[in-house]
Amino acid sequence: MDKKKIILIAGLIAVIVIGIIIVLISRNGKSEYTKIFEGTNYPGQFKNENGNIILEIESKSNTDLTWNIEVENNEIFDATLKGGNSGKKNSFIISPKTVGYSLLILSKEREIEGEKIKTIEARIPVSVAEATDGMYVSIADGSVLVDNGGGVGGTGTDSPYYLKNDLETGVGMIIFSKETYGWTIEPGSGIISVDSGINDKGQLVYSVSYNSGFDPVAYAEAEKLKYEGKDAKENNISTEEVPEITAEEITEEGKFHTVLTLKNEGAGVTEYVNVDIEDERVVILSTGEAPKK
Repeated sequence: MDKKKIILIAGLIAVIVIGIIIVLISRNGKSEYTKIFEGTNYPGQFKNENGNIILEIESKSNTDLTWNIEVENNEIFDATLKGGNSGKKNSFIISPKTVGYSLLILSKEREIEGEKIKTIEARIPVSVAEATDGMYVSIADGSVLVDNGGGVGGTGTDSPYYLKNDLETGVGMIIFSKETYGWTIEPGSGIISVDSGINDKGQLVYSVSYNSGFDPVAYAEAEKLKYEGKDAKENNISTEEVPEITAEEITEEGKFHTVLTLKNEGAGVTEYVNVDIEDERVVILSTGEAPKK
């Protein structure tokens, strides 16, 4: 046998051995953790273990609420809790059943005025494939986490409200469970449109959507004008404080952020709602803090 054939055979053997190791790890061993939902109030990680996926999620918010588990097509895989449902740190086991693709939907709900509201929802794509030694499950790219931040406001007044995000329409809603009793809403910028209406339960609803006519370049220029001329003089702002605001900063990574101010002068309450506009112009509302000056 010549030298080239020996090298070729050795290379093929190496590839086969590596493949076997990978399969053994994925089916029977323990892989390294992969991070998920980093930078949120619900950071998590997952790994393959004995042919299943072990998913761990820590709740830094809504810790008094337990997780609901839903599989969009439960013929593809099973998802169950591992241990107790504490609401703080939880582990889930995802086990394959048949080849295919489906969504794992984890959510926490709070009941407000008789209506169940999802304060947090994680939509995790899961695929099941078949190998020579059986099926194996994996978490695909594209997991989405929608955080309403608790989704409740005005709790110290006679007119509380809650936040609701509709991923299908891309509209965020501020829903008053009772009469508004003097609540006013101040839009944060021209990035969004705010419209009011009454739902089928007779509740006042403010719908927040992306303003398709928004011009980020014009908005950046308008922000600069606040620090120039008459506005600067009235507010005693030095021209040295003029910020270098650009359209690119406002539309960084194709996403937008602004803040709504909600005031109830009768109750002496001022609250804030974060408005984050994600991919495909989907509006996500969450309880927030006063915007930085």
